[in-house]
Amino acid sequence: INDALNSAADSADRTLILKSPSSTLSPRSGVLPSGKRVSIPTGTVDELGLKITGTSIAKIDYVMAGSPLEGDARGGYAIEALIHPEGHVFTGLPSAQLKNCLNRT
Repeated sequence: INDALNSAADSADRTLILKSPSSTLSPRSGVLPSGKRVSIPTGTVDELGLKITGTSIAKIDYVMAGSPLEGDARGGYAIEALIHPEGHVFTGLPSAQLKNCLNRT
């Protein structure tokens, strides 16, 4: 929940849903989106401020403070694909291969 809250800290696009005091309230929950497309600038993994882990599929462990992706990328999410402007698509990469792709392009 903290990652979700931190990623929206500077956004003005928040909504409150209000209900009458006499109505039945929904149970407590937090719903995160199932996926998100994030545009990334050029740079190495370190320059992007990402800590990427995962031996079977790359996952964002955390996004460092001051990262150009802070507020867009979130810790805990798996990286399904890396898409280059030329149309190359890399999917299902473990962290070592994904880091190599990011660092070399």
